[in-house]
Amino acid sequence: MDNIVEGLSRKVNCVRIGNPARMIETVVESCLDYLIAQKSVNWKSEVKKLQNAKKRLGKASKEERKGISAEIRQLRDEIFYLQEQTIQ
Repeated sequence: MDNIVEGLSRKVNCVRIGNPARMIETVVESCLDYLIAQKSVNWKSEVKKLQNAKKRLGKASKEERKGISAEIRQLRDEIFYLQEQTIQ
């Protein structure tokens, strides 16, 4: 299987699904786990920002809550977009 992916990856964009520990080193960059790990770093930082905003929401005054709620909506939209990009 790895030989096929190695040959195809030079010509087309392909993804190898399976246990990364059993793959040869030249194919690991085509592995699904590797690709998700590379792209998911982008949206994980946004999730941390969202969690911090939710914590601030409980301690905020009524006026501050409006701004924080808008920030939370924006972060949710951005996280959704980045997750969609990870899948594609």
